[in-house]
Amino acid sequence: MPDASQPSVIFITNIPAPYRVAMLNRAYVALKAHGLSLKVLFAAASYKRRSYWQGVISDITFPFRFLNDLNLQIGSEKLFSFGWSLPKILREENPAIVVSAGFSLPSMFACHYASGRNIPFLIYSGETSRQAQRRRAEWLRKPVRKYLLAQSALCIAYGSEARNFLAQNGVAKENIHIAINSIDTENFSELLKKAPPRVERDGFAKPRVLFVGNLQRFKGIEFALHALQLLQSSSKLQIQFDIVGGGPDRERLERLTRELSLTHVTFWGPQPNYEVARFFKKCDFFVFPSLYDIYGLVLVEAAAAGLPIIASKFAGGTIDVVQDGQNGFVVDPTDIPALAQCIRELCLNPGIREEMGRQSLRIVAESVNIQKNAQGFVQAILGCLPGDG
Repeated sequence: MPDASQPSVIFITNIPAPYRVAMLNRAYVALKAHGLSLKVLFAAASYKRRSYWQGVISDITFPFRFLNDLNLQIGSEKLFSFGWSLPKILREENPAIVVSAGFSLPSMFACHYASGRNIPFLIYSGETSRQAQRRRAEWLRKPVRKYLLAQSALCIAYGSEARNFLAQNGVAKENIHIAINSIDTENFSELLKKAPPRVERDGFAKPRVLFVGNLQRFKGIEFALHALQLLQSSSKLQIQFDIVGGGPDRERLERLTRELSLTHVTFWGPQPNYEVARFFKKCDFFVFPSLYDIYGLVLVEAAAAGLPIIASKFAGGTIDVVQDGQNGFVVDPTDIPALAQCIRELCLNPGIREEMGRQSLRIVAESVNIQKNAQGFVQAILGCLPGDG
């Protein structure tokens, strides 16, 4: 139970996603050590496509509650929350600091409450310029964003691209903290330890390439298939491509695979976490040819598994997870010859793969992990305390 004598921090967000719960569990402990109590207000239990995430509620160790509001499900992975109950809840909770995720109606309510009581209001955002360009109602969101940023004491970005977008929108860089977006790297490391060890391949074995994610057009998997077909026809290079995940584009991709005469592509469908860890252990490198991803947490999984990564320059997380030429390659996935060349380079050079894998582990250990995620979140909140700095 929270200590009623401690000043409280309210964090308002959409759903209890596993990676966010892992971060908040750690942030709760850290803030408590600084005399602050954290409570989280969730708009809903899950998205339609993420209904299997509801089991994560049993992992929560911090105080929380769900808003008793009307939510509109938009597609399979978007939620519009009205946040009408927020003013009443905030009056009941009487927080000392309010943090709200995104440029939304609940954030407007939270901002109004904080402004009326002269307490710090923080925005937590992963929005990037590419995401803003794709929004259909950007004309409406833009003034809301401008207002909320003007009222914010500090901002928390969950990646470098998100930080850059905040800076482009007038936020001083010293007022932006990064709480690096991450999976629960500690838990994922345990899953990897339980998976069978990676098999060393001789010179005659086919290299194994892996993609993990939802099969939708914007994930760009077709570009990887075309690159493999180019390598197969030009250099007779045989590569095993494992595709893990389900989604609406699977049938089209399977048809394309047949049309390209690719005989070493396997669609494995959705897999539980422990099986996904096995795939990461079995493969030689990871490819992420997305045309658009706000972040792409699977990049962190690949790096935590010690894999070289071929990552799209269009994914928000690429700038944080992949250092071009160090632990992988950053590419425009629509440039099929360039993508094919990167795949070829990793297939033919096991020594490069090994060194890039070590660099991936270094990046995770140094800068992209669950501890850094929680640390950035906590430091931003502490930066709002009277007398800080």
